[in-house]
Amino acid sequence: MKKFLILALVALVLAPATAKAAPLAVGDLVTLSDWYNTNSGGPFWATNGDVGWLTFCVEAEEYIDFDHSFKVVGISDRAYNGGVGPAGDPLDPATAYLYDKYLGLADHNNTSVNNAYQAAIWYLEGEGGSNNSLVTEALAAGWTDIGNIRVVNLEWTVDSGIHKKGDRAQDILIRVPDGGATLTLLGFALVGVGMLRRRLGA
Repeated sequence: MKKFLILALVALVLAPATAKAAPLAVGDLVTLSDWYNTNSGGPFWATNGDVGWLTFCVEAEEYIDFDHSFKVVGISDRAYNGGVGPAGDPLDPATAYLYDKYLGLADHNNTSVNNAYQAAIWYLEGEGGSNNSLVTEALAAGWTDIGNIRVVNLEWTVDSGIHKKGDRAQDILIRVPDGGATLTLLGFALVGVGMLRRRLGA
């Protein structure tokens, strides 16, 4: 009976973590295709196996193409080789706000709206773009952290033109299920399981 209670608690703890697992991991391959825009950036449709999501560029001077897969070398809070160099350019909370809002839009096929979002993201990240009404809204929203939004750090998997295998590629955005909180809660829960096990004398 004691072992049954412990196993039941472990199953209860593990089930949400499995259901909320991030759709992407370091080492995965991502392919990108264009999506209703007339600029030199996003949005793009990104795919990793059966998982797909809409995303934007965060760097003006890094590149991708639509012919190759890119390797995920990080899922972080910053772009690498971005505005402040190889140490990384932290994602602005206003950018995270805009991307979160964009994902909640009913229509993602409006080219002019899509262009405006990419321009605003570039501007907020110090990568050019334009100071449009979305920038004003994002700054007024007052986000002080990036919530569940993360930067997917990519690298080239092949030699392509001036780009060599292993070179940094364009970094893109993703929304993760809970910003990593599930793993933290799982750790606390497993500690609780251990304490329960000792109290039951199993």
